[in-house]
Amino acid sequence: GGVAPYLFLWNDPTNQTSQEATNLPAGAYQVEVSDANGCTCQNSVVLNDPARLGDLVFEDKNANGRLDDGEPGIPNIEVQLHGTSDNGATIDRTTTTDANGHYDFDGLPAGNYQVKIVPTADLVITYPNEGEDERVDSDISPDAQRSDSINLTLGAYNPNIDAGLYRLAKIGDFVWLDRNGNGVQDSEEAGFPEVTVELIGTSGNGTSVNQSTTTNAGGQYVFADLIPGNYQLKFSTPDAFLFSEGNQQGNDALDS
Repeated sequence: GGVAPYLFLWNDPTNQTSQEATNLPAGAYQVEVSDANGCTCQNSVVLNDPARLGDLVFEDKNANGRLDDGEPGIPNIEVQLHGTSDNGATIDRTTTTDANGHYDFDGLPAGNYQVKIVPTADLVITYPNEGEDERVDSDISPDAQRSDSINLTLGAYNPNIDAGLYRLAKIGDFVWLDRNGNGVQDSEEAGFPEVTVELIGTSGNGTSVNQSTTTNAGGQYVFADLIPGNYQLKFSTPDAFLFSEGNQQGNDALDS
């Protein structure tokens, strides 16, 4: 009811006089409405801060599932947020990490959410939930590419949803017949085929790795798509052959 025109007066710090008050921080507010006949009524509203979450996508260079000193953030990684607010509304948002690897989802209603990481083709999601420090572990499942469910209440801020990504490694080279026994690959010395090479070690979080291959017709071998870690190589010696002396002449590209 009432007779137009209407006057509005809010009790916010600037005493706004429009029908809709804007740029209000969280708090309790009251508006008084007066019509042309001087009749007045009052109403009140409580505004709560929205929820927020985010943190860092980092390069887990040693694949141990934790953010270590010196490991950089990764820019331009797609991050998705999927969830449902407490009133049943579906929430789907997408952002990308900034130049330092940070991302942020602000202005969220209370609800339950999951963060999904979409790595580029050269990156792999690292081991999740390694260690007990939520500030530095990775929170994303490599299989699902997303976090566990995160419950946010109004005003809550979760700044610890990190994601670690690593680049696959490879190791390999050449087994050759060292005819002069000097421990160095000389130009006329050919590769040695069908030599068994074993890779033994642990990936970044201590998972055991044991692989085997054989040299090709030219004596080359390679172990590709390795998770960063610590590894050793073991070479079998064909019958009637011995290993040359290792680390001769200080040239890693050519010595045994």
